[in-house]
Amino acid sequence: MRIVRRREKVLLVLALVGTFNGCASATVEPSDPSETTLAIGERGSAAGVSIELVSVDEDSRCPEDVVCVWAGNVKARAIVRIGTTDTAVTLNTGLEPYTVDVGVNRVRIAQVLPRRRSGAAIPRGDYRVTLRVDPIP
Repeated sequence: MRIVRRREKVLLVLALVGTFNGCASATVEPSDPSETTLAIGERGSAAGVSIELVSVDEDSRCPEDVVCVWAGNVKARAIVRIGTTDTAVTLNTGLEPYTVDVGVNRVRIAQVLPRRRSGAAIPRGDYRVTLRVDPIP
């Protein structure tokens, strides 16, 4: 009986540690000031440029548990604000345009989470898109 209780305590501690580790990793923001991670409808800033993620219109990425011939594409719309000027942009991960130039800046999608899994739809509110802003070379 004593061994069983000790084993239950160890399993409980491991489960709690795993839960807290999962929570911590879900809220980590990119440390690069050239990137911002946004949910649909959120506004953030990267490299001094204000960006609002308007929508994720397409997500045909290859599910991570499947082998595909093509990686697929994510198509997202955003509003880039420089000063008082708003510019609507459409960006893709697997098709043109990969980048959009706005003023002296080039905007692109750096990452899209969560990763797709076969047979599982991603709810609109779960998307997190990391956008990167670099100076035009």
